[in-house]
Amino acid sequence: MDHTFNLTQYGERTALAAAGTSLVEALGLAAARILGIDSSELSGGYRVMPAGPGDTPGTAVNLDFFLYDTTPGGAGFAAAAIGRLPDVLNTAKQILSSCDCSSSCQRCLRTYDNRYDHLRLDRFLAASLLEYMEVGVIPPISATRQAAAFESLAKSVRLLGSFGPSLSAAPSRNGGQLTRAGRSVNIVMTPALIGGDQIQVDASPGGDSVRVSEFVLIRDLPRAATAVFDHLA
Repeated sequence: MDHTFNLTQYGERTALAAAGTSLVEALGLAAARILGIDSSELSGGYRVMPAGPGDTPGTAVNLDFFLYDTTPGGAGFAAAAIGRLPDVLNTAKQILSSCDCSSSCQRCLRTYDNRYDHLRLDRFLAASLLEYMEVGVIPPISATRQAAAFESLAKSVRLLGSFGPSLSAAPSRNGGQLTRAGRSVNIVMTPALIGGDQIQVDASPGGDSVRVSEFVLIRDLPRAATAVFDHLA
């Protein structure tokens, strides 16, 4: 899936913010592991920078990631991590891909120091952002994550119509189909870094589809379920 990365939504509650925050944590943990130090010795962040004259035409903004020493005056760990950047990136990938949690946990991204961000951290979004930064392609939603999101959506829609006709659900490669009282709607899921927080309903003849961002299904499932249920009603 070769898509242009839309960076127009970069507020604090967006998919990009969740991905950026999660990737910062992965990079810090990876650097600490490579250097053999405690993860509390390093911290980091990212910032959204305006596009400059030397950027590729069409670039909206740039993301600037950074690590720094938490020791007053610095201990040289951040500089050492930058000197081993390829190793840090590879280890970050391992951290993001080797866990089996649904978004984040103490085995991958969660630490005491980032406890206020625990509900925001998402290893899948961080991995997608890192892959885009490396190869310029946003990967598709993993089959496991997509199936879980569709199942959650179907359950929520079923609850909304619990006093009416039954709902049937048929998962597919890009989402699935929900049918109620003889009417069907195709659910098309888009990667969070493309779809942002969007829900697009196509009610045109032959359409009957709802395109919903992965991020909405993860962070705002009631809104997605309501949009689908209203379309089926």
